[in-house]
Amino acid sequence: MTDTDLMSEEISDLLYKHFDSDGELIDDFEDVLYCEDEEIDYSKVSGLIKLLRPIYKADDALIPLEAAKLLSAWGIDEGLDFLEVCVDRRIDKIANLSPHRLHGYDVTYEEFEEAIANYYVRKADRSLKDADEASRKIESITKKILILSEELTFDISILIELISRKNWQNYKDLIREVLGKIDKNSYNYDIIDKLLKSWKN
Repeated sequence: MTDTDLMSEEISDLLYKHFDSDGELIDDFEDVLYCEDEEIDYSKVSGLIKLLRPIYKADDALIPLEAAKLLSAWGIDEGLDFLEVCVDRRIDKIANLSPHRLHGYDVTYEEFEEAIANYYVRKADRSLKDADEASRKIESITKKILILSEELTFDISILIELISRKNWQNYKDLIREVLGKIDKNSYNYDIIDKLLKSWKN
């Protein structure tokens, strides 16, 4: 029996049943992630936080990870904190939770990268103060995922693009270390090398 099989209507509504400012149902999870601030249903936040249960096996993963992605995209710290715990506990060792549709490798950490970027963008859109706080908040999990890219196969371009766009040179030393440890034929090598070269100009 999987997480999906056990998903109650209440949980399904928490995760997937949202309405826009005109009261129309938003029936696409991606649209809910990127909804406008005024369309965020904050009454759901406490319920979503309760879904952030520890993940011990693949069947336990769907509901808490979906909740964490949604909370992160809405700028709620608990969502990002949960994802960092998953990184610390090496969720990739549990199973290939989210296989790449063509190549089969696990893209779970790429999904975490999207959540990190969504969290930052949401906060940055609110104010400069929120942007500064968010940049500090995401630093720990961002660095951990960059380090994992040294040994695992996944695309780190989402994080590298964010770091490049914001010119966060506090990542420079770590990124240089990562570059020295990954395969020179990998896509990640090229995008990191390009970033470091741009910082020399």
